[in-house]
Amino acid sequence: MDRPTPEEFAQAPLFRQHLPVEQIEWTDHSAEAVVIGGSTLTRENTETGMRFLLEGVPVLEAVPVDVDGERHWEGTFFDGVQWNAPFADEAEAAAEFVILMRDFIEMRDDELAFHMEENGVEWGRDWAEVRRGYNYDDSTAMDDRLGPSVRIVRRGPEAWVEGEEAPRPWREVAGDFMRVGENGNVLVPADFSLVAQHQYLSRAGDGAERHLDDLRGLRELAGNGADVTLYGRADSYMFDMMDSGAKDTVVPQEAIREYAEKAARSPLRLTNVDPALRTAFAEILGPEELIDPTNPPVPVTALRPLEEVYSEKSGAPLMQCQEVRTYPAYFQEQLRFVARHFLAPHVGDYPMEKLVRAQPPMGDQAAERAFLAFWEEGELVKEIGTFRFDAIPELRNTAMGRSDYQTSVARVWRRDGWDAVVFSDFAGVYAYARPTPRLEHDLDYPEAPRAPGM
Repeated sequence: MDRPTPEEFAQAPLFRQHLPVEQIEWTDHSAEAVVIGGSTLTRENTETGMRFLLEGVPVLEAVPVDVDGERHWEGTFFDGVQWNAPFADEAEAAAEFVILMRDFIEMRDDELAFHMEENGVEWGRDWAEVRRGYNYDDSTAMDDRLGPSVRIVRRGPEAWVEGEEAPRPWREVAGDFMRVGENGNVLVPADFSLVAQHQYLSRAGDGAERHLDDLRGLRELAGNGADVTLYGRADSYMFDMMDSGAKDTVVPQEAIREYAEKAARSPLRLTNVDPALRTAFAEILGPEELIDPTNPPVPVTALRPLEEVYSEKSGAPLMQCQEVRTYPAYFQEQLRFVARHFLAPHVGDYPMEKLVRAQPPMGDQAAERAFLAFWEEGELVKEIGTFRFDAIPELRNTAMGRSDYQTSVARVWRRDGWDAVVFSDFAGVYAYARPTPRLEHDLDYPEAPRAPGM
């Protein structure tokens, strides 16, 4: 293989290599102050437990709790997520919480960025310039550093690193390098999944387009064959969707972003505020202040939760059973667009956001058979056919429209107060369910009234 020309190198994306430090330096995560990615995370005692502050901003509180007669620590992060650290010792629990916070800090998590900025701290979106190796025996971590920027020309499965005399396998190179912008700012590890890299690169600026083009080449290299692993196929199909440029006009991404920014700054978000104060805040702010575009009103409510009905009638396990809008993937606009195209024509006036998505454990064939049997014991309302990416007119000329994604024949089943669109694909079996309409004339879904844009 001929060495790339200087012109080819000049057009290639930039990377920086992880370089081990000359002297191993371990970071003690149980210390009262830990520097992570250039920011200081401190720990202080409170009347009930301990609190962690990042650059002076509270980001986590932890209290001791009793779990089956054992002392654990329960932490609540800045975004409301809770984590149980199964350690009686305060220092051990603190080390685990700091390790968890470290990922938020180094990856420049969006929610952490909103939290820091609303508290007056400038918070960039670039990755920290360190990678660590863990010593799990004493909860410490060793940092390595990033070298200077170099350009890498990838040709199929091989890569030429600027300054090296021969190509190397891309898989080997990817594990050693970070993708960076034209000014050397860190964007994302080169060995992350296609989807994860796309997410970080899509919000980056200078230099990201060259990396996105490289990802498109890697996606093409991955192919669509049945020999691709399940996770590889899921990664490829999701990448196709995210790179399609599709826009959801029913719940636009900008509307979600604006709501998130308002909610982050509103006193109504505080769950520990006295109810009387919350009412007063609501009256001052007005009813339009916090309208969640992902949580529209529904025309009918269920008599019993689907999860309760399924547990009683089937007894088989479910991996997931909650509203569509609660899934992280829902907030990817392109996936939301595709799901709406597939589902909206078959759920009448019920908003897609509020459908309950149920799924048995992936790969558990017995659970999947029980899941299908549960629905097939009910009434068949109608047969829809298969869902295919190439059936979406707006996407036929994109990589997504040219992919081979296809589901089984989808059907609408009715039982125990629920109607569900049920189908399977290469990864699992799914039901998207809504409460059964109360009136007989609503049963003919294609003729039923539909919400605007649905």
